[in-house]
Amino acid sequence: MSSIGVTLLNESVSHEKILSPDLILESLREKLIVALGQKDYSDKIKDGIEGSVFIFDTTTNYYSVSGSGNPIVQIHNGALIEIKPQRIPIGLSEKKSNFVNVPLNVSKNDMLYLFSDGYIDQFGGPLSKRFMIKKLKAVLSGIHHLSTEEQKARLLAEILLWRGDSEQTDDILILGIRL
Repeated sequence: MSSIGVTLLNESVSHEKILSPDLILESLREKLIVALGQKDYSDKIKDGIEGSVFIFDTTTNYYSVSGSGNPIVQIHNGALIEIKPQRIPIGLSEKKSNFVNVPLNVSKNDMLYLFSDGYIDQFGGPLSKRFMIKKLKAVLSGIHHLSTEEQKARLLAEILLWRGDSEQTDDILILGIRL
């Protein structure tokens, strides 16, 4: 699914020049439905993907995001802001709502985090529970001021400690961008 998603994303952005996050996700959803041959929600193929798109224009200082599935976290002037995702997949869905473009108010040195669900869904800890978004937000709040390399090291150490002897259950991706 990831390979199909990347190919369709490149087509939307590079070839069709779609540059608004919400419209990129809409285009990706339409192309994925066609690529998977999905006709209606009763089809057996109910595959979809989750993802977030972030754009910035440094000449106009315009920043914008849109997301499906996982929240987007911004640390703005030291305060954590959670940007809620659309609760619709990129793919066929019973919900017919559109993706929403969220403009961002940014300051120098703000951090923006986009991530897959692999980190928050990782099992571990003393009761073999999921890591959960609340813990990830606490970690990000505590490390946002560090260099991105130090943040990477701390995030890796935190999830390895949490995981312990448990196997990694999913891919893990956290993209941190210092604005």
